[in-house]
Amino acid sequence: MYRKKIVFLGVLVLLIVLACFFHMRFVQDVLIGIGEIIKGRPLNNSHWYFVIGNVANTALFILFFALVTTIIFFFDFSFIESNEKIKKSRYLIVVIGIVLLEFFFFRNVIGNDRLLGDAGDGRLTNFLAEHWFRFFSGKESFSDTLMFYPAKGTLGYSDLFLVFGVIHSIFRFVGLNMYDSYKLTLILVHAFGSFTFFYLLNKKFHINILWSLCGVIVFSYSTPFANAGFGHSQLSVINFLPLLTVFAVDFVNQFDNRKLRYKNGILFVVLYASILYTGWYVAFFVVLFCFVFLVTYLYSLCRSQAITLGRCRQVLLSYVFDFFVLLVFFMILLVPFVIVYLPVLKSSGGYDYVPECIPDIIDIINVSSANFAFGKVVKLLHLHGGEVDMGFSLVVILLFVFCSCYLKKKKR
Repeated sequence: MYRKKIVFLGVLVLLIVLACFFHMRFVQDVLIGIGEIIKGRPLNNSHWYFVIGNVANTALFILFFALVTTIIFFFDFSFIESNEKIKKSRYLIVVIGIVLLEFFFFRNVIGNDRLLGDAGDGRLTNFLAEHWFRFFSGKESFSDTLMFYPAKGTLGYSDLFLVFGVIHSIFRFVGLNMYDSYKLTLILVHAFGSFTFFYLLNKKFHINILWSLCGVIVFSYSTPFANAGFGHSQLSVINFLPLLTVFAVDFVNQFDNRKLRYKNGILFVVLYASILYTGWYVAFFVVLFCFVFLVTYLYSLCRSQAITLGRCRQVLLSYVFDFFVLLVFFMILLVPFVIVYLPVLKSSGGYDYVPECIPDIIDIINVSSANFAFGKVVKLLHLHGGEVDMGFSLVVILLFVFCSCYLKKKKR
């Protein structure tokens, strides 16, 4: 116990030092304010409001990580399993915790007229979601967006935003304006992703509550998510990937039951098509990841002699008709997608912008200069912004190393 306290104090001190060192903007603002007053140039109240806001943000950062560290090192979770009343209400505590995290994550845009994203892509994505409301209202055609009038077939110039457009339209039909509707859409989709990811980890992968919550924090509340998911809000469709994985897991686990196999397969295909119709290159990377994962997984099984290639071939041939039916169903769903994008593909070309979007190796730690804790480091290293500031923070990297070492030791 003494050793644990020493480690706890060391981690806590480190977090406080990191918070103060990497988030010293408020100290600079105070010194600038004092200097201006000494020079006889009093500052307006907005400057001091900004200082107070930065002090509050830094204090929240320290308190949050101090609380998390305290729970991890000192909280005994064994009594939860032994106490039936607490055991029944533990998921209510999880729900409250995730809701509070959502409020903290969106604290800068809740209850005011601020919007998610920037003045470029942020406005574009909002207009594309609004296109679906106007389409459902009969004011625009399916493939023609008003912003590009009089050009035709312009919906294929970007992602289709179908799922977001449907949710956005519901809020528009009940009376919200286009800006609040889209902001609320992104917030609710993000919350949905957080809850379904916890369900995936806890119920399908059988990970305990604490580590499932840690997984939710890494997945949902990171700087890459904020940069990509809201700067290019079509990427927020990754919030549907946990549910897609749930359908995939159920498809495998319930494979012997033909009725459940079809149900899970159809749900998977419909949701994947919805992701494709909302942010198509998220769907592309899902296919790429699944291909690499399956090849790697089958190789490991064959190498450990848990299964043979002959057995894999036998399973595929036994259920070839079922897979064919699901493939045909997906191809039918794909028809409107091809109709929208094929004309645009023929009239466009060139990938000159691609090299600008390829990250360097150092960008693995590039979490952008706007990162709450490590933005100062990014500035000191002069790392690029834009499309490549989607790296992993030091906290996530250390967590990955710790978990990898722990699992390897446990396996031995």
